[in-house]
Amino acid sequence: MKTMTLKDSLIAVICATALVTSGCASTDQQNTENQGTAAGVVIGGLLGLALGDSKEATLLGATVGAVLGNMYGKHVADKKAEYKDTEAYMTAMIAESDKVIAASREQRETLQSSVTNQKQMIASYKQKSAEQQDLKKALSEQLEKNAKDLETTNELIAAIDREVGIQQRVLNEERAQLASVMIDKSEANITTMESEKRQLQLLKTQLASLDYRRVY
Repeated sequence: MKTMTLKDSLIAVICATALVTSGCASTDQQNTENQGTAAGVVIGGLLGLALGDSKEATLLGATVGAVLGNMYGKHVADKKAEYKDTEAYMTAMIAESDKVIAASREQRETLQSSVTNQKQMIASYKQKSAEQQDLKKALSEQLEKNAKDLETTNELIAAIDREVGIQQRVLNEERAQLASVMIDKSEANITTMESEKRQLQLLKTQLASLDYRRVY
């Protein structure tokens, strides 16, 4: 018979703690918070075990994970509590993701136009040597705009990540209570947001890699 190692024992304790935590709830809000805590215990504990490979590191990781997981679960629970039922909550979440998608598409179009225009501008500038001061000013202003565009894009990518995470969690928890048309719409929005994120990341990379070094 194989003897359990310290690592096996710690993993078993982490999983048992998570199961007990996630099962102890009398309300939907408490259940959501506990699920967040349980997920944090498992993820934090396993991460601590992987990084520290010791009891202390595992317990520290589980503790930190429990706190962060509970905070996230409470955030989701508080959001759900603002609505009269799950369907109303899901409707609001879908509307919010629609806004994120619209903002992402608008920013993607902005980035695409900016990348195209700047490629043309760089090609034109490289053919000219006159009016260097005006050129430097224009390029400096463009670089400042690029920095702001990159900042906006990063914020949108983060917003997409948040919305995808929330909607996936709600779908997993409330799927049985939702109409199929609402489930389909939510899943479609998740797919669209993930696609928007990939395209924004690609355009962000292109924008950041534009080479002005030889323009002067």
